[in-house]
Amino acid sequence: DAFWHSSAHVLGMALELELGADLTIGPPIEEGFYYDCSLQGRNLTEGELDPLKKSMEKAIKAKHRFERCEVNRTEALDMFKENKFKVELIENLPEDA
Repeated sequence: DAFWHSSAHVLGMALELELGADLTIGPPIEEGFYYDCSLQGRNLTEGELDPLKKSMEKAIKAKHRFERCEVNRTEALDMFKENKFKVELIENLPEDA
């Protein structure tokens, strides 16, 4: 589960860096992982897959550390203020979350 969760983060980073994607959710699933995102109204093309793969491989080779951090609602909203999807998710969480 941790492997797939970390893999989703690597994909999310590549989507942001390579395509300027706005990330929504990217959970691990039984068969692996995915990252739902917005490409500003367009679809991912076949030609974008190789650059995404290379960006992910580069990130993996850099051996970035994954650390879990807990933040309050205000901090989370500030962290993701540039991403309307994340803001909506945070705002829809229960008050005590």
